[in-house]
Amino acid sequence: MSPLLCKLFCSESMYRASGKEFFEKPYACILEQIDNIKGYKQIQYASLVLCMFCQNEIAEGSFRKEDSKFMEIKTVVFKNCRVSGSDTEIIDALNSMINTFTTRTNEGYSLIHDSVYEALAFHYGKEHQEDMLEYMSSSFVGNKFKVN
Repeated sequence: MSPLLCKLFCSESMYRASGKEFFEKPYACILEQIDNIKGYKQIQYASLVLCMFCQNEIAEGSFRKEDSKFMEIKTVVFKNCRVSGSDTEIIDALNSMINTFTTRTNEGYSLIHDSVYEALAFHYGKEHQEDMLEYMSSSFVGNKFKVN
């Protein structure tokens, strides 16, 4: 995770503001940034969650075709995040987070690192466990969820 932390710290002032705490407690800093996005840039937060539920990659083709699973996930996520937005706004949101939370792939967009994926899953999953069970991969659920 060190190369990612160095890259983020050097490229983004929001991470530099955390100082050495960013390197000592990276998950806490990432969670704080995710919380800020949820509070102030809801379309970006919803777009990140949508990417997470699409097996960590949103293909631009998903917007052009009638992919019923994608549309179902988008509807649920946008309802839970209390946002509305067009496909163009989702793409714009993902583009605006390149090198901080997202990266470009050959097909579309992905979360920048597994640590961001896990932090986002933790953040969203605190309030929406049923969605996590429904839309996350079975291997993720099997490795991350504990039944009491």
